Amino acid sequence: MGGNLIDKVVVVTGGGRGYGEHMAQAIAKEGARVVVTGRTQSECEKSANDINRDGGTALAIVADVASTEEVRAMAKATLDEFGHIDVLINNAAYPGPVGTTAEVDEAEWRYTLDVNLTGSFRCVQAVLPGMMAQESGHIINLSSGTARLGYRHIRSLGYTTSKYAIEGFSSGLAVELEPYGIRVNAFTPGLAETRFLSNMPDGYLTGLKCQTPDHVGPPIVHLLGSEICSGDAFEALPWLDANGLLERYSYVHA
Repeated sequence: MGGNLIDKVVVVTGGGRGYGEHMAQAIAKEGARVVVTGRTQSECEKSANDINRDGGTALAIVADVASTEEVRAMAKATLDEFGHIDVLINNAAYPGPVGTTAEVDEAEWRYTLDVNLTGSFRCVQAVLPGMMAQESGHIINLSSGTARLGYRHIRSLGYTTSKYAIEGFSSGLAVELEPYGIRVNAFTPGLAETRFLSNMPDGYLTGLKCQTPDHVGPPIVHLLGSEICSGDAFEALPWLDANGLLERYSYVHA
Protein backbone atom coordinates (compact mmCIF):
# COMPACT_ATOMS: atom_id res chain seq x y z
CA MET A 1 0.00 0.00 0.00
CA GLY A 2 1.27 3.46 -0.91
CA GLY A 3 -0.60 5.15 1.92
CA ASN A 4 -1.33 8.59 0.46
CA LEU A 5 -5.08 8.14 0.79
CA ILE A 6 -5.25 6.07 3.99
CA ASP A 7 -8.81 5.81 5.35
CA LYS A 8 -10.27 8.16 2.75
CA VAL A 9 -13.64 6.94 1.46
CA VAL A 10 -13.78 7.17 -2.32
CA VAL A 11 -16.85 6.46 -4.46
CA VAL A 12 -16.11 5.48 -8.06
CA THR A 13 -19.12 5.34 -10.36
CA GLY A 14 -18.82 2.99 -13.30
CA GLY A 15 -16.19 1.23 -11.21
CA GLY A 16 -16.86 -2.30 -12.40
CA ARG A 17 -14.86 -2.13 -15.60
CA GLY A 18 -12.69 0.03 -17.84
CA TYR A 19 -11.28 3.27 -16.48
CA GLY A 20 -13.39 3.02 -13.33
CA GLU A 21 -12.00 -0.38 -12.40
CA HIS A 22 -8.40 0.73 -12.90
CA MET A 23 -8.92 3.94 -10.94
CA ALA A 24 -10.53 2.02 -8.09
CA GLN A 25 -7.60 -0.40 -7.95
CA ALA A 26 -4.98 2.36 -7.99
CA ILE A 27 -6.77 4.36 -5.30
CA ALA A 28 -7.21 1.31 -3.06
CA LYS A 29 -3.46 0.67 -3.23
CA GLU A 30 -2.99 4.08 -1.63
CA GLY A 31 -4.99 3.00 1.41
CA ALA A 32 -8.41 4.38 0.50
CA ARG A 33 -11.64 2.55 1.21
CA VAL A 34 -13.29 2.32 -2.19
CA VAL A 35 -16.95 2.02 -3.09
CA VAL A 36 -17.29 0.43 -6.51
CA THR A 37 -20.66 1.28 -7.97
CA GLY A 38 -22.28 0.61 -11.34
CA ARG A 39 -25.25 -0.98 -13.03
CA THR A 40 -23.90 -4.53 -13.30
CA GLN A 41 -23.67 -6.44 -10.03
CA SER A 42 -21.23 -9.09 -11.26
CA GLU A 43 -18.76 -6.47 -12.53
CA CYS A 44 -18.92 -4.37 -9.37
CA GLU A 45 -18.45 -7.41 -7.17
CA LYS A 46 -15.50 -8.67 -9.21
CA SER A 47 -13.79 -5.27 -9.08
CA ALA A 48 -14.35 -4.98 -5.32
CA ASN A 49 -13.33 -8.59 -4.68
CA ASP A 50 -10.09 -8.10 -6.59
CA ILE A 51 -9.25 -5.11 -4.38
CA ASN A 52 -10.11 -6.97 -1.19
CA ARG A 53 -8.10 -10.01 -2.29
CA ASP A 54 -5.05 -7.79 -2.80
CA GLY A 55 -5.30 -6.42 0.73
CA GLY A 56 -7.39 -3.33 0.08
CA THR A 57 -10.86 -2.39 1.27
CA ALA A 58 -13.70 -2.17 -1.22
CA LEU A 59 -17.48 -2.38 -1.19
CA ALA A 60 -19.64 -3.13 -4.23
CA ILE A 61 -22.95 -1.25 -4.48
CA VAL A 62 -25.20 -1.58 -7.51
CA ALA A 63 -26.60 1.76 -8.70
CA ASP A 64 -27.56 3.29 -12.03
CA VAL A 65 -26.66 6.99 -12.22
CA ALA A 66 -29.76 7.45 -14.40
CA SER A 67 -31.89 6.71 -11.30
CA THR A 68 -32.14 9.31 -8.54
CA GLU A 69 -33.47 6.71 -6.12
CA GLU A 70 -30.62 4.28 -6.75
CA VAL A 71 -27.98 7.00 -6.46
CA ARG A 72 -29.40 8.20 -3.15
CA ALA A 73 -29.55 4.62 -1.88
CA MET A 74 -25.91 4.12 -2.89
CA ALA A 75 -24.82 7.20 -0.97
CA LYS A 76 -26.79 6.10 2.10
CA ALA A 77 -25.30 2.60 1.96
CA THR A 78 -21.81 4.12 1.76
CA LEU A 79 -22.46 6.32 4.78
CA ASP A 80 -23.97 3.40 6.70
CA GLU A 81 -20.82 1.34 6.03
CA PHE A 82 -18.05 3.93 6.35
CA GLY A 83 -19.61 6.95 8.07
CA HIS A 84 -18.50 9.58 5.56
CA ILE A 85 -17.56 10.22 1.92
CA ASP A 86 -14.35 12.06 1.08
CA VAL A 87 -14.15 11.71 -2.70
CA LEU A 88 -16.65 11.22 -5.52
CA ILE A 89 -15.32 10.23 -8.93
CA ASN A 90 -18.04 10.62 -11.56
CA ASN A 91 -16.74 8.13 -14.09
CA ALA A 92 -19.94 6.42 -15.25
CA ALA A 93 -20.89 7.43 -18.77
CA TYR A 94 -22.77 6.38 -21.89
CA PRO A 95 -20.83 6.44 -25.19
CA GLY A 96 -23.63 8.17 -27.05
CA PRO A 97 -25.24 7.70 -30.45
CA VAL A 98 -23.03 7.30 -33.50
CA GLY A 99 -24.22 8.94 -36.67
CA THR A 100 -24.95 12.32 -38.18
CA THR A 101 -27.08 14.86 -36.39
CA ALA A 102 -29.71 14.47 -39.08
CA GLU A 103 -30.17 10.77 -38.30
CA VAL A 104 -29.52 10.46 -34.55
CA ASP A 105 -32.48 9.31 -32.46
CA GLU A 106 -33.57 12.07 -30.08
CA ALA A 107 -34.26 9.62 -27.25
CA GLU A 108 -30.70 8.31 -27.39
CA TRP A 109 -29.35 11.89 -27.47
CA ARG A 110 -31.38 12.69 -24.36
CA TYR A 111 -30.23 9.51 -22.62
CA THR A 112 -26.58 10.40 -23.28
CA LEU A 113 -26.99 13.78 -21.60
CA ASP A 114 -29.05 12.23 -18.79
CA VAL A 115 -26.35 9.71 -17.90
CA ASN A 116 -23.21 11.74 -18.56
CA LEU A 117 -24.30 15.14 -17.26
CA THR A 118 -27.39 14.73 -15.09
CA GLY A 119 -26.05 11.44 -13.72
CA SER A 120 -23.03 13.32 -12.41
CA PHE A 121 -25.35 15.97 -10.98
CA ARG A 122 -27.40 13.27 -9.21
CA CYS A 123 -24.29 11.79 -7.61
CA VAL A 124 -23.03 15.20 -6.53
CA GLN A 125 -26.38 16.01 -4.94
CA ALA A 126 -26.33 12.71 -3.07
CA VAL A 127 -22.90 13.23 -1.48
CA LEU A 128 -23.01 17.00 -0.91
CA PRO A 129 -24.89 17.10 2.42
CA GLY A 130 -22.19 15.04 4.09
CA MET A 131 -19.31 16.86 2.44
CA MET A 132 -20.78 20.24 3.32
CA ALA A 133 -21.30 19.18 6.94
CA GLN A 134 -17.69 18.00 7.27
CA GLU A 135 -16.46 21.03 5.27
CA SER A 136 -14.22 18.93 3.09
CA GLY A 137 -14.39 16.73 0.03
CA HIS A 138 -13.22 16.29 -3.52
CA ILE A 139 -15.44 15.82 -6.56
CA ILE A 140 -13.85 14.66 -9.81
CA ASN A 141 -15.89 14.63 -13.02
CA LEU A 142 -14.49 12.76 -15.99
CA SER A 143 -14.21 14.81 -19.14
CA SER A 144 -12.85 13.84 -22.55
CA GLY A 145 -10.24 14.96 -25.04
CA THR A 146 -13.08 15.32 -27.55
CA ALA A 147 -14.30 18.33 -25.54
CA ARG A 148 -11.64 20.63 -26.94
CA LEU A 149 -12.20 23.47 -29.38
CA GLY A 150 -11.04 22.40 -32.80
CA TYR A 151 -10.96 18.68 -32.04
CA ARG A 152 -12.11 16.87 -35.19
CA HIS A 153 -11.96 13.16 -34.35
CA ILE A 154 -15.50 13.02 -32.96
CA ARG A 155 -17.15 9.62 -32.65
CA SER A 156 -20.40 10.78 -31.05
CA LEU A 157 -21.52 14.40 -30.99
CA GLY A 158 -23.89 13.63 -28.12
CA TYR A 159 -21.02 12.32 -26.01
CA THR A 160 -18.76 15.24 -26.91
CA THR A 161 -21.52 17.73 -26.07
CA SER A 162 -22.06 16.07 -22.68
CA LYS A 163 -18.35 16.40 -21.87
CA TYR A 164 -18.28 20.09 -22.79
CA ALA A 165 -21.14 20.43 -20.32
CA ILE A 166 -19.24 18.45 -17.67
CA GLU A 167 -16.37 20.93 -17.85
CA GLY A 168 -18.76 23.86 -17.37
CA PHE A 169 -20.53 22.02 -14.55
CA SER A 170 -17.19 21.37 -12.84
CA SER A 171 -16.02 24.96 -13.14
CA GLY A 172 -19.25 26.43 -11.80
CA LEU A 173 -19.56 23.86 -9.03
CA ALA A 174 -16.04 24.66 -7.86
CA VAL A 175 -17.03 28.29 -7.33
CA GLU A 176 -20.21 27.32 -5.49
CA LEU A 177 -18.51 24.88 -3.14
CA GLU A 178 -15.39 26.92 -2.37
CA PRO A 179 -16.82 28.23 0.93
CA TYR A 180 -17.26 24.64 2.11
CA GLY A 181 -13.70 23.54 1.43
CA ILE A 182 -14.83 21.12 -1.29
CA ARG A 183 -12.59 20.83 -4.34
CA VAL A 184 -13.93 20.11 -7.82
CA ASN A 185 -11.89 19.13 -10.87
CA ALA A 186 -12.56 17.82 -14.35
CA PHE A 187 -10.24 14.92 -15.21
CA THR A 188 -9.43 14.02 -18.82
CA PRO A 189 -7.90 10.60 -19.50
CA GLY A 190 -6.38 9.43 -22.75
CA LEU A 191 -7.95 7.25 -25.42
CA ALA A 192 -8.10 3.54 -24.61
CA GLU A 193 -9.94 0.71 -26.29
CA THR A 194 -12.41 -0.62 -23.74
CA ARG A 195 -15.95 -1.96 -23.94
CA PHE A 196 -17.06 1.65 -23.75
CA LEU A 197 -16.08 2.02 -27.41
CA SER A 198 -17.80 -1.15 -28.57
CA ASN A 199 -20.15 0.80 -30.87
CA MET A 200 -17.45 2.87 -32.54
CA PRO A 201 -17.37 3.07 -36.35
CA ASP A 202 -15.08 0.66 -38.20
CA GLY A 203 -11.53 1.96 -38.27
CA TYR A 204 -12.17 4.73 -35.74
CA LEU A 205 -8.98 4.00 -33.79
CA THR A 206 -6.78 2.93 -36.71
CA GLY A 207 -3.48 4.79 -36.69
CA LEU A 208 -4.24 6.70 -33.50
CA LYS A 209 -1.92 6.80 -30.51
CA CYS A 210 -3.87 5.10 -27.76
CA GLN A 211 -3.30 4.19 -24.14
CA THR A 212 -3.88 1.03 -22.16
CA PRO A 213 -6.80 1.43 -19.70
CA ASP A 214 -4.53 1.29 -16.65
CA HIS A 215 -2.92 4.59 -17.66
CA VAL A 216 -5.54 6.37 -15.53
CA GLY A 217 -4.13 5.01 -12.27
CA PRO A 218 -1.05 7.18 -11.63
CA PRO A 219 -2.62 10.51 -12.68
CA ILE A 220 -5.82 10.02 -10.65
CA VAL A 221 -3.77 9.18 -7.57
CA HIS A 222 -1.67 12.29 -8.19
CA LEU A 223 -4.76 14.47 -8.60
CA LEU A 224 -6.25 13.22 -5.34
CA GLY A 225 -3.08 13.90 -3.39
CA SER A 226 -2.08 17.16 -5.06
CA GLU A 227 -2.73 20.82 -4.33
CA ILE A 228 -4.24 21.46 -7.77
CA CYS A 229 -6.68 24.34 -7.47
CA SER A 230 -10.38 23.65 -7.36
CA GLY A 231 -11.96 24.41 -10.72
CA ASP A 232 -8.85 23.54 -12.71
CA ALA A 233 -9.09 20.83 -15.36
CA PHE A 234 -6.48 18.07 -15.13
CA GLU A 235 -5.19 16.25 -18.22
CA ALA A 236 -3.75 12.77 -17.72
CA LEU A 237 -1.54 12.60 -20.81
CA PRO A 238 0.56 15.75 -20.29
CA TRP A 239 1.10 14.71 -16.69
CA LEU A 240 2.18 11.20 -17.73
CA ASP A 241 4.50 12.72 -20.33
CA ALA A 242 6.06 15.13 -17.85
CA ASN A 243 6.73 12.25 -15.49
CA GLY A 244 8.25 9.95 -18.11
CA LEU A 245 5.33 7.51 -18.03
CA LEU A 246 3.48 8.16 -21.26
CA GLU A 247 5.30 5.69 -23.49
CA ARG A 248 4.82 2.94 -20.92
CA TYR A 249 1.08 3.10 -21.49
CA SER A 250 0.93 4.12 -25.16
CA TYR A 251 0.83 2.35 -28.52
CA VAL A 252 -0.36 3.07 -32.05
CA HIS A 253 -3.61 1.25 -32.79
CA ALA A 254 -3.39 -1.09 -35.76
